[in-house]
This record gives sequence, structure tokens and C-alpha cells, in this order.
Amino acid sequence: MKTHLYLLGFIFCFFALLSCTGSKTLKEGSDTQIFELETDLQKDQIKGNVKSIDEIRYYFNYDEEVVIGKGDMERRDFTQFNREGFIISRANYGSENFIVSETNHFYGENGLRDSSYVYNGLGELSEISVFLYDNTGIVTKIENYSPDGDLLYNEIMEYNSDGMPVKTKIFIDSEEEIVLITETQYNDKKLKQQGLYHDILQDIYITAKYEYDADEMLIKRSYFDRYGESQGVYEFEYEYDNNKNWIRCNEFRDGKQSFIVERKIEYFD
Repeated sequence: MKTHLYLLGFIFCFFALLSCTGSKTLKEGSDTQIFELETDLQKDQIKGNVKSIDEIRYYFNYDEEVVIGKGDMERRDFTQFNREGFIISRANYGSENFIVSETNHFYGENGLRDSSYVYNGLGELSEISVFLYDNTGIVTKIENYSPDGDLLYNEIMEYNSDGMPVKTKIFIDSEEEIVLITETQYNDKKLKQQGLYHDILQDIYITAKYEYDADEMLIKRSYFDRYGESQGVYEFEYEYDNNKNWIRCNEFRDGKQSFIVERKIEYFD
């Protein structure tokens, strides 16, 4: 099914990346419960007035179990931010450093994201996303369309009393056929504690558990199948710049280093 191909990357975004529907803070002094959306920089725990992040992920090489070190590039992500701290574009590159896709985000006068346009490696428009909000400033639905205007799939979000997203349902074409369900639980610091991913079409059921250090940085992510069997344990070690943003991450899988991720961070003047 062609539409389902658009959803294959959703599991990666759900478990490893931050969502545009991330944590919110309650505005004081209002008769209505109004939530203020955290910036993309805040959600990714990035400090300072960042203009762009060039992030390159390298394989960590071994030769018959002898450590070689940083190997070939696996992928590259180049992200640009506006002065308010929200992402305006993200370009994704493959292992040969050729662009694979680029997403541009657009915002309304209220600062909320209105729409996103996704382009393929040839610069052709491939998908359009439209964001719908309730009167508290929370996005409750994302409609995803083809360039011709055909509805590909919908994302419906549910939140807890703190304005944190706890459940997302993905529907193909309409709101009748559910194909994906995700659920998220948080700890008392409003950090992800556990995530559930259920791909109904492919009968995939995965749980992720998260652990953090004293600075609330993710240091461990563990995956389990529906029977509780381990599907991989990922651990992370960081190096930081003078602004306390990480610029290098050593990633380990099941105790063995698998990747090195390096960041070049540019700041606004």
C-alpha cells in the first residue's frame, strides 16, 4: 500500500526524535487553560540562540573486533531555526551526502506551526502537512496530503492534564481505518519514561524505555517486543561545547559502540 510507505519512518520519529507536539507549560492568569508550546530548541534541550545544527552520523568501524574508529557517514541532518527557536527547515542527506528530503515549516502570526512541505531529493513536492489546534494552543490533528491534494493519512493526538501528548492515532484516508497507535508515559520531570508503538497493518508491537542522567540527558533507550524480549539496548555518551550543548555523541548498542554523531552548531549574533 503506497500510503503505508509514508508511515514507515514514523517509528523512528516517535522513539528517537522530538515531536512538534512536545511538552507545554501552563500560562498563568488565564480563565481558560492555555498552554504555551515549548520551542524546538527547548524540547531538544538546546541552549542559546541557535541558528543551525549540522549533524552527521558516522558508523563506528571494527576489523575483526579490533577498533578502527570513525568510519563512513551513515546520514546527515541539517536543521535551521528562526530567532524564536522553532525549526524552519530540515534537510536529510544519505550516506553519499546527497540530499534525500527537505522539510520546510511555516508559522502563523500566533507562532504556531501552520503547515509543513516535504520535498524529495529532486526538489519535487512529495507531501503537505496541515496542523489543526484547539483553543488552548494544542495541536490535536495533523492532516497529511499528497501534492495533488489527496488525503494520505491523519494524525489525531490526545494529551494529559499537563498538556503532554500521551496518545497518537494514525488513520489512512479517513478516520475509520486506524493503522498506527503510539502511547507515551512520562516521569515526574515530564521526560519520556516509556513509549509504545503498535503498527496494526504489519502487526508490530514495540515498547521503548528511557533513562536519563542528572542533567536530564537521555543516556539509555531499551526496546522490547510484545513478549518482553529485548530488541536492543542503546546507550549514549556526550561531549559538550561552551554553551553546554552536545557536539559529539558516542552511541552503543548492546554494549558495543555502533555510531559516532558529530554536531556543528551555529549561533545567531
